Amino acid sequence: MNSKFTGKWLCFPLAFLIALGWLLGSFGTTAAASRVYHYESINVDIKILENSDIQVSEVQAFVFTSGDFHYGFRWIPTDRLESIDNVEVWEGDRQYPLNPSVKEWIDIRKKTGESPGGETYAYATWTEKDKFWVGWWFPETVNTTRTIELRYTVHGGLRLNSPADQLYWKAIFGDRDTYVDSSQVIVHLPQPVLPRQLSIFSYGVPATQSIVDDKTIEFITGRVPADEELEIRIYFPHGMVSGVPSAWQIKLEQREAYNDNVKPVVNLSLTLFGLVVVPILGALWIRRAFRKRGRPPEVGPALQSQYSPPSDMPPALVALLTRAKVGPAELTATIFDLANKGVLEIVQTQRQRWFGTQKDVLLIKAKDEEKFSFEKLIIQTMASGEGKLLSEQKGRHPQLLQEFSKKVEREAVKEKLFEEEPSKSMQRLLTPGMLLIVLAMFLGIMLFVLLSQYAEMIFIPFAVCLPISVAAIILSYKLPKLTEAGATESAQWKAFGKYLKKMAKDKQLATDNLSYWDSYFAYAVVFGLTRGWVKQFSELDAPTPVWFYTSYPEQGISPTMSSAPSLSSISDAFSGMVDMVTGGFSGGGGSGGGGGGGGGGGGGGGGGGGGAG
Repeated sequence: MNSKFTGKWLCFPLAFLIALGWLLGSFGTTAAASRVYHYESINVDIKILENSDIQVSEVQAFVFTSGDFHYGFRWIPTDRLESIDNVEVWEGDRQYPLNPSVKEWIDIRKKTGESPGGETYAYATWTEKDKFWVGWWFPETVNTTRTIELRYTVHGGLRLNSPADQLYWKAIFGDRDTYVDSSQVIVHLPQPVLPRQLSIFSYGVPATQSIVDDKTIEFITGRVPADEELEIRIYFPHGMVSGVPSAWQIKLEQREAYNDNVKPVVNLSLTLFGLVVVPILGALWIRRAFRKRGRPPEVGPALQSQYSPPSDMPPALVALLTRAKVGPAELTATIFDLANKGVLEIVQTQRQRWFGTQKDVLLIKAKDEEKFSFEKLIIQTMASGEGKLLSEQKGRHPQLLQEFSKKVEREAVKEKLFEEEPSKSMQRLLTPGMLLIVLAMFLGIMLFVLLSQYAEMIFIPFAVCLPISVAAIILSYKLPKLTEAGATESAQWKAFGKYLKKMAKDKQLATDNLSYWDSYFAYAVVFGLTRGWVKQFSELDAPTPVWFYTSYPEQGISPTMSSAPSLSSISDAFSGMVDMVTGGFSGGGGSGGGGGGGGGGGGGGGGGGGGAG
């Protein structure tokens, strides 16, 4: 038989099985979503015994309005009690028998929608983490009501303390996905008590409270929305019940004592330390770094203007003098500067690709007149006599930029412009500042997660470290110390930079300097004026630089086959070239120029959740 034919037909049973599995898997979810019910009422009867136990009876009246139902459940948190026992489940005169399989039946029904317990009446109890569960199973129930009474005894649920003991209990549980039409909670005291000896509170949904007699207190609510609860708190005279405080109560009171007496002091101390001490320490640290550097040399009053380049200093050194850093813009400016000096020729070409053409830059070495080591690095790496395409060297650009920056700094020290390499000076604040950011965020988040219950303000010292670190990083660029000659050159070049910025905006000033536009172009790149500079002078019909060519696919990429660009396209050509050269270095570097419970409660036992399915 043809193997392709066989494989084709084998796919159909496989697809059928997958579809069948998906349908069966989604059946349980769909069926569960179609089940609708609510509670007609939840009535709770709480009897406080003289041995300090609590007998609880919960009568839950279910109204099943859509879908089929087989089980109900109730869970109670155990963090505010010692244990629960004597559990009974009743429906009228029928007492449900204990059957541990009920838990498994409920799990299966939740996952698949099946009814493994069938027509059985049974219940089970189990404990998961800090929750005590009661689950009960009944025959299929559709469009009718069931009234389930859940009885149980709570041990260690009271808070015993002089001068008053208290019942603090979430009588109507809040973890419900449906509403309750009404509820009633009745509390029976172990002995008669005068009303003036009682303090009665309720939290969560509004409830009407009343003293029925000297041993009985009643709470009545209206409709209780889904996920809302009723929590009651009753203080009665100490000594009416026997017993000793439970372990959970001792821990709770220790925590409350800490929260009342110690935590405010700790929080205040952390706040003062974070807002006062940490900034002072940060300021002293930054000040110490600048004191070790020493005072900068005096250069006299700032120059208002500088109408020509103060010297023939390469643009990369100018950037280091004026901004104390070297990046992609400075490397790009160095390429333009070498081209202006006749050392390089730049050819903008278009290369054929699958989907049209792609612009590229060809760097051709014209002669050997590099003066500085970083210029030699560019010529040796990025250009040749035959020409090298910029796009073919992108993989080496990050390493090249790093080496270029180091050589520029070394030349600056060699030329006696800086007392030491600027990057070394900056590292005194830059590296610790970056480490401090990482440590402050890591330790601050970790300690807040672990210790916030003991001191909410533990994050403040670490949060204050962040702006201090940012300030240190910003100020690190002011740490490099210029020599007297370097400071003088820096002031002159900054003044010239202002002049170039004015020229890029002032058309008359640009017209007066039309013949210098390409000579100043490399410095315009350093001062972040590339696009505005080219746009300004292209509008003035500036002459085309002799070192820039354009080439087209049919002409090849040889400079001898190239032609001068038209003045109308020079802005787009230069902008595209700058983007291409700078874009290879991971960014522009500046060359572009452009639950439940209500107010006051939450501390009692009981509560939890319940439902049906």
